[in-house]
Formats: sequence, C-alpha cells, structure tokens
Amino acid sequence: MIALITGSAKGIGRAIALDLAQRGTTVIIHYRHSDTAARATLAEVQHHAPASRMMQADLTHADDIHRLFNAIHQTYGRLDVLVNAVGSFGTYHPITEVTLEEFDEVLSTNVRATFACMQQAIQLMRAIGGGHIINFSCATAEHAIARKYTVPYYLAKAGVVTLTKSYAPILAKDHITVNAIAPGIVENSIVVERLPMDRPASFQDITGAVRWLLSADANYVSGATIEVAGGWVPHS
Repeated sequence: MIALITGSAKGIGRAIALDLAQRGTTVIIHYRHSDTAARATLAEVQHHAPASRMMQADLTHADDIHRLFNAIHQTYGRLDVLVNAVGSFGTYHPITEVTLEEFDEVLSTNVRATFACMQQAIQLMRAIGGGHIINFSCATAEHAIARKYTVPYYLAKAGVVTLTKSYAPILAKDHITVNAIAPGIVENSIVVERLPMDRPASFQDITGAVRWLLSADANYVSGATIEVAGGWVPHS
C-alpha cells in the first residue's frame, strides 16, 4: 500500500507516517520548507518501510502539486491512501487584526491544498479501483462556531468538512472512501485550555483514528467527520 501524508515532516503528519510505516505501508513524506525534519522522519520511516521516499512541494502552487503527483505516479505507479494533514493554523488574534496575506495563507494551505490534492489523488485511485482519502478538520468546525481569535482557521476547516461530504457520495462508485478527522486540543497545540479528560489528544489518539478509517472495519464509512477531542467543545 502506498500512502501520501501531506505535511509529514513534523507534528501530526509525522506521527501518522511513522505509524503507517510500522504497519508495512510505503509512505511518501511530503514537506514544503522543513527539509532537515523531513530527512529525519524519512530515516525513521525507512527502518520499517524501505521503499518510502520524501518529496517536496508547495501545495499552494498548482505546478508544484502536479509535479508531486507526477513523481508519485512515476515512482510507484499507484496511490492507495491520501492523508491531507497539511494546513497552517495561522495567527491567534481577532479577525479585525488579520491581514489579507494571513487570511489567504490559512485558506490556501487548508482548503485549496486539500481540494487540489484530492483532485490529483482521485485519478490515481480510480486507476487501481479504489482508495482512501482522509482530510483534517478540527473539532466542531462544521457547526460554524465563531471563535474570536481563530476565525480564518475555522472557516478553512469548515470548508474541509464540506469538501469531504461533497466528494464522498460522488466517489462511492469508485470504491474511494472520503472522511475527515477533527482533532480538538492536541499535544502540540498552541492553545491551552482546561479539558474534559484533563489532557490533550496525543498523536497516538490521532493515529488510532487514521488506522481505523483505513481498516476493513470502516469499509462502509464515508463522508464522516470523526472528532478526536475527548468531549472538548471550543468556546468563543
């Protein structure tokens, strides 16, 4: 099985890449700027999945996206799994203080990049008769809760849920499942709050959800948003 995890040099993406590699999946480590971190992640991944590779691309640029997926096709001839883990959190201040450049960065790296990668991945998955797409949203984003300091991020993540639910019925006939994982406060989050379970979500909590969505137990699950938030509900 060949899996592309976007934004997998560090953080959640890295944890997913390592977890899948440990279970025999060949992983494509994608990064934009973090070359050193990507090389370190690849070295760990290749202990378990030697055919894994690292590939650089700026997913806000169409040419880079085409180059990335052409490289995947030429290297492996297939793609079974796409995990859209990349996405800038952006700034943490009121919407009235957000610049247009900051706003564009958050929406481009979250919604536009997810959409563009899905478009490319679908072609490769249709050619092999199926696949799995997992997008990353965030807890309660689909409910359009207005958050004082993270408006662009929640706008973007609500868009990811909309993409997920829109594609799922269209791709069902192609045996491609499309789901979203929506974490709450994670161990590397910059936001600190009191949490119902008295701890943030660990990377292992996230990778467990990914593993389940890729398992045979979830073959009929598509269009779902799986919250990994421990009961946490964000406040404004």
